[in-house]
Amino acid sequence: MYDRERWPEQRASTGLPVGIMLLSALAITAYLAVGGAFSDGGDRAVVYIPQTIGK
Repeated sequence: MYDRERWPEQRASTGLPVGIMLLSALAITAYLAVGGAFSDGGDRAVVYIPQTIGK
């Protein structure tokens, strides 16, 4: 952005983008922690691999 004299901005503020990024990371971490606490693990998928017949 340019200031009033049409010169490039000398001091850009990065506080808001960094704060939003940290809050987003905190929200994702909390979401995963709460979701992990409420999942009982009983609905886990079972994968059966085909067995080969050796001769």
